[in-house]
Amino acid sequence: MEPSQHLLRGARVALLAAPLFCYPAFAQEGLAKGDYDFTVFIPYLDSVDEDFVGGTRVHVDSDVGLGFGFDYFMTDNTTVGGTFTYSQPDVEVSLHVQNPPPGGSFSLLRGEMEAMGFMGNITHQFGKGKLRPYAFGQLGWIYVDTNIADGPPSTGGCWWDPWWGYTCTVYQDTKTSTEFSYGFGVGVRMNLGRTMFLDLGWIQQWTDWPQAVSPDNYSTYRVGLGFHH
Repeated sequence: MEPSQHLLRGARVALLAAPLFCYPAFAQEGLAKGDYDFTVFIPYLDSVDEDFVGGTRVHVDSDVGLGFGFDYFMTDNTTVGGTFTYSQPDVEVSLHVQNPPPGGSFSLLRGEMEAMGFMGNITHQFGKGKLRPYAFGQLGWIYVDTNIADGPPSTGGCWWDPWWGYTCTVYQDTKTSTEFSYGFGVGVRMNLGRTMFLDLGWIQQWTDWPQAVSPDNYSTYRVGLGFHH
């Protein structure tokens, strides 16, 4: 057999065998116990309506926020971690008036509230390939500043300003609340290489607000870019 035929035969064998040698590396994608992920994601919060004792009703508009996540691999498929989210949705509050004036029984308040979430989670990924579906449960706390006045204005410190003269600061407390929250979600992780991945997820969340008729129930969709180490 001529040398050129030996080379051609060797090339054919190499091409046929390459997938067999490459498959394990492609399948595992380098995810192993002791690794960790850091994710930056954009959550889209669906609008929600909540009824409270006494007839008050709150409507929160849908909104796009910002989030960060961290996950530690307990095994090559199961992680524990946490997320932080921040958003500023518009809110409309319909307050029931006990002694309504002629023409109406509700008073409307409109504004923009601030919401921050601090959640712990446990996630299980299915499969070993580049595309990994996952499911997770989470619990933690939601902090909300409604930006609705919670009392009369107060005067802070006063001082003499060379330009403006005698000056005092005025501030007003707003209604805030920190409440327990929990939920579950599903999604898919698409590995873009050994160090980056795309994350798409959906979350169903419940939050127990004081005086609410039932726990607040809303959905969040998220898209994120992750970094694996």
